[in-house]
Amino acid sequence: MNPNLIASAVLFSPAAIAGAAVGVAALRQHPYHRAVRAVLAESAARNTAAAAAPDGPPPDGGQPTPVPDTEPLAQVIPLHRHAA
Repeated sequence: MNPNLIASAVLFSPAAIAGAAVGVAALRQHPYHRAVRAVLAESAARNTAAAAAPDGPPPDGGQPTPVPDTEPLAQVIPLHRHAA
């Protein structure tokens, strides 16, 4: 065998094994990623179900929602000055 091939196998094999072990450990240290994906999937399923469901009566028993009375708006104050 070629001495360079043996030397590269001796040097790179432990590094590859250690790198794989570190990668697996890094994935296990972040369990919140799975939780985030689960919450996003649940939210997407709920949104899809809500979009597919037919519109039912309003939650207040079918009565129209009253429009709140609005106060009149304040008068506009001119901010520019005219040349005299």
